[in-house]
Amino acid sequence: DDIGCRKRLGIIGGLGPMASAHFYKMITQMTAAELDQEHLEIEILSLPGIPDRTAYICGRSSQDPLPALINAALELQSHGADIIAIPCVTAHCFFDKIQDTVDAKIINMVEETARCLTRHNVKATGLLATEGTLTCSAFEKELNKHDIKAIKPETKDQTVIMSTIYEKIKAARPIDQDRFDAVTDSLRNLGAETIILGCTELSLID
Repeated sequence: DDIGCRKRLGIIGGLGPMASAHFYKMITQMTAAELDQEHLEIEILSLPGIPDRTAYICGRSSQDPLPALINAALELQSHGADIIAIPCVTAHCFFDKIQDTVDAKIINMVEETARCLTRHNVKATGLLATEGTLTCSAFEKELNKHDIKAIKPETKDQTVIMSTIYEKIKAARPIDQDRFDAVTDSLRNLGAETIILGCTELSLID
């Protein structure tokens, strides 16, 4: 295709930075390109200063992240982005309000996940996510549309997941693999056929 006709991808990143870097790496690795010029045109806004989504959703902070998310989407669109990705699942709790402000299509990771599971005939899935994502029920609502049962961790296991995300991965510290594996084992014992890593930070776990 002519370079001038290519669609341009904008990424609202920094939520957190390592997850965004991993996302960009995955896009590059999965693109069928043999030359630099065959790769996607991408602009990444790394905005780690956007207020914490979970803290706001759960009432622990009065700092609303929505205005900053909307401003980021508008900035990317003004720079020519036709498609926008937000590699932060908790930010998808604000998805409709962000999408309503821009003409560019925003990729909905929650919807895409549900479609993927449907294609693979999954009927029950474990859900690992931030407290904010669980509170707004983003995954549960979408999975219900596809008749997929969402199995959430017990309270003590959710504490492990939040610690893994905030105290380990975001802080660039090694995770406790045994504790993490115990949570996923528990979900499988409850009937989960697969596990959704419903927080982009968790995708950094080997």
